[in-house]
Amino acid sequence: MQHMPQLDLPRLPHRMTLGQFRELPEGPPHFELIDGELIMAPAPNLYHQEITGNIYLLLRNWEKSHPSGKAFIAPLDVFLGEDCFEPDVVFVSAEKLRLIAQTDGLHGAPDLVVEVLSESTYRRDMTRKRRKYAAAGVREYWIADPEEKSLRQYLFAGSDSTSEEPTSHHRNNAVFESPLFPGLRIELAEIFRR
Repeated sequence: MQHMPQLDLPRLPHRMTLGQFRELPEGPPHFELIDGELIMAPAPNLYHQEITGNIYLLLRNWEKSHPSGKAFIAPLDVFLGEDCFEPDVVFVSAEKLRLIAQTDGLHGAPDLVVEVLSESTYRRDMTRKRRKYAAAGVREYWIADPEEKSLRQYLFAGSDSTSEEPTSHHRNNAVFESPLFPGLRIELAEIFRR
């Protein structure tokens, strides 16, 4: 049996500034920086990747007939103030994209942020990240739960963005819509299709 060489990563501090974070080499591994805390983003499992891909393709297919913005899939750095996130999928309207897109990622709030829950990110995605995204001006946040096969939809624009409760919690074979994607009826079955 052949032994895999051990990855020789430099010892990284647990806390750092955004300037220090931006000096890290490109991943993998990939990291996020939240409130000065360096958090490694472990590689997601296969089903997580399928869900992420399904959401991304759904939005990209909608874009073909509605060229009003662009969807992106991880890994992609999203800089919000002194924090840096790596959401699973984001959508940015065309007018906002011109303002926030730079060669190293997005410097400002996307219109939509999507996180697919995993065991290691569950608490962060449901609490800290949700609050940060709302405060930064993200208009809509989706949390896809592979275990429940459900999707929590938060509409921050014009609502109480501090609310712990989602605007809608879609389950089973629900079909839902988003104000960001006129005419698109989103089927949960397509999001969680294997």
